[in-house]
Parts: sequence; C-alpha cells; structure tokens
Amino acid sequence: MEIKMQSKKILGAGFAVAAALACGAARGDDGVEWKMLGPAWSLHGSAAASPQALTPRWNCQNWTTPPGWLPQAGAYWTTSSLPSGYSIINLPGGGTTAASPVVASGKNLTQVICGSQPPVYQRKGWSQTNPALGLERDHRIGGHIDLMFADVVRDSLGVESLMTGVGREWPVARAGSIEIDGGAVAGLWWRSRVAGTWNQDIRREVVPFVLPALSLQEKHTGLGLNIALAPPVHLGGWNLNPTWTLMVQTTFRIP
Repeated sequence: MEIKMQSKKILGAGFAVAAALACGAARGDDGVEWKMLGPAWSLHGSAAASPQALTPRWNCQNWTTPPGWLPQAGAYWTTSSLPSGYSIINLPGGGTTAASPVVASGKNLTQVICGSQPPVYQRKGWSQTNPALGLERDHRIGGHIDLMFADVVRDSLGVESLMTGVGREWPVARAGSIEIDGGAVAGLWWRSRVAGTWNQDIRREVVPFVLPALSLQEKHTGLGLNIALAPPVHLGGWNLNPTWTLMVQTTFRIP
C-alpha cells in the first residue's frame, strides 16, 4: 500500500515538473525544441549482477517436528541478513532456510521457518523494458544544446520512479537526415531498492547521477533516441547500480 501511495506521488510530481517545463513552450523562445519522452530499454553488462524485477517475499510458518528431522520443503529458499538468534539450516539440493531458536515442546521441536524464492537473474542483452513518459526541453544556442527533462519511468523493481535533470550536448555527427549530439546529463533519480534487511522491504532513495549521453534524431519525422551509460555505483554499502547499464529511451519532437 505504501509503495502504491509513493508511486502516485511520483506520478503527480512528474506531471507537475513536466507541466512547469511546458509552461515555457507557450513563449515560443527562438532555438527551443520540445520532445516527448517515451518507452525505454536497458541493457545490463552482467547477467549475474542484474536481478530481474521482483520483490522477495518471506514466508514464515511454525514447524513442529520430531527431533532430528527438518522440513524438506523450501530446498531452494535463500536467506538474507538474519535477526539475532536466527541460524541458517542447509537443506537438500544445496538450498538454505532460516530458523528461529528451537523451542522444546514435549517430544517435539518447534521452529519458525522463514524463506523466500531465490533471485531470478536476467540474461545479457536487451533484458528489460521500462515504460516511461516525460518531457524534454532543448535550447540550441552558441553551438551547443542546453537541455532540461522530467521523466516518470518504471525502474528495475517494477516501481514507478521520477528522474529529473539537466544536460549539455554538442553536435557530434550528421549522417543524412540523422542528427547526433553528445555530452552529459546530471540530475536526481527518486527510485526504489531492496533494503537488504530481513524482511526485504522496498525502500525509496534519491540517487544523484552524472552520465555520458548521446541524442539521435531524424530531422524530418522528429523521431529519435536518447542514450546514456550508467557505471556501477556502490555507496555506503548500497548496491545502487551493480553493473554497467546502457539506457535507451525513445523521443518524439513536438511540432
């Protein structure tokens, strides 16, 4: 419920920022171009370091068993950080689960067994589709392009996030009707991450970013792509971006 409420706030904030940007469109500034930002894709450099969008859910159940016997179910469960007093039990098939301290009850032992499904890893390649909607303002002046953007995008955990920032690009190449500009973008990304705690909660974090970027546009149709490369980011024990990630987003020039 909390994540849904936060997602609604993000959607509202994204539309508010986009509306603020759009207010400038009515002024008709010379050299200003507006783009609609659409669906995005991401290519992960390492399959093992790019977990698929899922939220591990821990399931707990009381097990009353004869002494010396452990439940066989959950042979593929995995564990994360354990609270004080919990231990790891190795199960057949190489799996593990977490158990509370044993409580004796007559001839039986009672334990609280908790486990979750293991992470499912994406393959290398175009491994993720990220629905998105946003607005970008480009101002061509003095041989370069100053840009501002606001974008609501579904992140790697399948939760809506807000990305907003600024950038500067310069003409790189012209190939027929294709215009290619390159530079850098910087901003803030309000996105989700798995906390890594016992309950595997999803938490919101504001992540600053500075990324190299390319923009491609077909000048007749106004269709194009924004491309950015995100390096691995590990901050304060947080695995914010575990591997090199290439992000591609569609753009459409607003007439």
